[in-house]
Amino acid sequence: MTAGTKPLTKRPAWLALETHHEAIGGLHLRQLFADDSTRGERLTADAAGIYLDYSKNRGEDQRLGGTRRPARRATRPARGINPPRR
Repeated sequence: MTAGTKPLTKRPAWLALETHHEAIGGLHLRQLFADDSTRGERLTADAAGIYLDYSKNRGEDQRLGGTRRPARRATRPARGINPPRR
């Protein structure tokens, strides 16, 4: 970790995920499906022969997209450093 870089668990995106987990931790999947009739269709992805079904996780639309942001920020190269070419 470089000087001035916060640990992953202290960053705003991580703290938001922790708050979200506390809010939905007690929810049951049966209730999520009962409350949202399109959940099983909407929270899936299919590409290149791979089918992903996010509907069977206790996440919600805004959080499922948000989980990628902390990972991207944590692995992004520092400014001024170009990523290697392939």
